[in-house]
Amino acid sequence: RFPSEALDFFYGKLTEPQYCKLFQHILRSETASPLRDEVRRSVQKLLNHTFLKDPAHADYHELRFQGVAIVRTICKFFPDWLRESPMVLDHLQRIWLSKERIARLQKEEELELEHLLESKKLVKCLLCYARCNTNDHEVLFNMLTIFTVRSVVDYSFLKQFYAHEVANGYTLSQRKSMVLHMINKCKDPAVPQELKVQALQLLVIPTLTSTLSKPGGESVLDESTITTIVKDLLDPGDEILSRYDEALHIELLQLATLLIRYLKNQLVSHRKELIKFAWDRLKRDETTSKQWAYVNVCRFIEAYDAPHKIILQVYVALLRAFQPEQRPLLKQALDILTPALPKRLPPQEHKYPIWIRYTKKIIVEEGHSLPHLIHIWHFLVRHADLFYSSRAQFVPQMVNSLNRIGMANSCPVENRKLAIDLADLVMTWDARRIEAAKAEPVVKVEGKEEAKVVVKMEVDGEAGGADEKKRDQPDEGLDNGAPTKKAKTEAGAVTTATAAASAPTPVPVTPSTPGGGARRR
Repeated sequence: RFPSEALDFFYGKLTEPQYCKLFQHILRSETASPLRDEVRRSVQKLLNHTFLKDPAHADYHELRFQGVAIVRTICKFFPDWLRESPMVLDHLQRIWLSKERIARLQKEEELELEHLLESKKLVKCLLCYARCNTNDHEVLFNMLTIFTVRSVVDYSFLKQFYAHEVANGYTLSQRKSMVLHMINKCKDPAVPQELKVQALQLLVIPTLTSTLSKPGGESVLDESTITTIVKDLLDPGDEILSRYDEALHIELLQLATLLIRYLKNQLVSHRKELIKFAWDRLKRDETTSKQWAYVNVCRFIEAYDAPHKIILQVYVALLRAFQPEQRPLLKQALDILTPALPKRLPPQEHKYPIWIRYTKKIIVEEGHSLPHLIHIWHFLVRHADLFYSSRAQFVPQMVNSLNRIGMANSCPVENRKLAIDLADLVMTWDARRIEAAKAEPVVKVEGKEEAKVVVKMEVDGEAGGADEKKRDQPDEGLDNGAPTKKAKTEAGAVTTATAAASAPTPVPVTPSTPGGGARRR
């Protein structure tokens, strides 16, 4: 009945815990709408009792925390209130960016349970504003700072907001302006690197992945934005690149890989910068960034022509790397590169392409190492169709390795499954060969039979013509009184037979020494 007087009463008791809890309970009540409306109308009164207190006040931090709690409760019922009250929003952002809050967050073990949730309440308030004002990208960027500090509080709801409502819910124009804003933040040297990592990981890359994978999504990045990414992030100079830590390198490699996959035509003029950035990471010792560099280079080879030596070097390096912690990225890199090998490394004059020969060579050289052999067999099973034409190079080793991979008592289930896959692949290849063999001989046999018929007709016809000619003409072509007869064989060769009408049956002769004659047995 008296919301203004009730509000003054509770504002005067904000330093007493029992009255604070009672005030929050009343504000959340369904029947307290007049009191909530009074809080909305009297913004200045709220600020005077909470956020505008003198920092030298004994209960300054407690009053500020109670102010955040009141704003959070009002935002639950009126999500657009902060957009209508810019003064309250400004004070919330100041608290969020204050060093005191970050210092308290780093010492969570010393805070009370209520104060431990201060940052979470602030995020909830800013989230309500971000949902109502999708054009204010600075708020999105500021909330990322919560992921740069370790906390026992769960902030996964903010990641879900970025992944679903921003990356998939924003309009194309809003995504475009948001990505450009984040790119400009990432090229700012004053922004901490861990904040750049979070911006790329949670906002830029998910948004571009969701947008570019759909028809018409290429317009999210214009030519100027692409140039900014390449020139200011991927190729800013050796001095700036040397200051990048591994986490930032990984995110930039993922961003470059994504652009090559979906915007390869727009990146033709930037190929040199792209391959330089990735190749520089291949020379480093950092394991994770090096594997992401392999993924990037494989995507580059798939999209653009590259020297055969470089392609082969990358392929061999991926086959020789078999460490378990590298397996997911190695698998991804090989699955990108392998389908492009027949086009990038043709067989030329050799029967088998060079990448097939190197695969066989590595199997022979590294076959003593079971983890290495398992890595290569997994790869071959995934790309069985590409190795079918050269299966004779691999089937003996596949069969010989079945006992080592899947028959030992202590072998893991994954190895047993691989052994079954290898056996199934050998049988599949053989069934495919049999089916192909059944289709081929039909044409060949018919052609051979036709050839036999034609040859037989030719022989009969020629023999008949010879008989008629013999009846019409006198004997010719006699050699020592013996007539000479010619006939065409099936193979088409012409043989000459000499016989006498009254001659006896020929006697077999044995070959004599050169210059000698035949001797009768």
